[in-house]
Amino acid sequence: MYDLKQGSKEQVIQDFLMPEYQPDLNDPIYKGLEFLLNTYLPDGTYHAYDPELLNCENNKAAAFVSDLKQGNKIAYFQHQDVYHTVCEYTQGKTTVIAVSYHGCPFSSASTVYFIKEL
Repeated sequence: MYDLKQGSKEQVIQDFLMPEYQPDLNDPIYKGLEFLLNTYLPDGTYHAYDPELLNCENNKAAAFVSDLKQGNKIAYFQHQDVYHTVCEYTQGKTTVIAVSYHGCPFSSASTVYFIKEL
């Protein structure tokens, strides 16, 4: 789908969080993001689309996420000046969990999309 890497919930979370590069796995920001992903990504197989990092040249995925209609905000986490929001979108037989983060020291991207076909 959309020429994106595919993996289980556990694999896409691991790839996104990159624990091998984190200096402090007990940092509240890291733990908060890990909690949000483990809690709000339903079990299953996902395609991960990160427009700022790995997939910036992927026009199909970019067009798909730009066409998403209003999503539902399902979670919010804040620690000091860093905050994360989790929104859910449903488009046809596809569910998208979008994780947005602001002021996050782990990456420069603003939103990562976890795309799951039903």
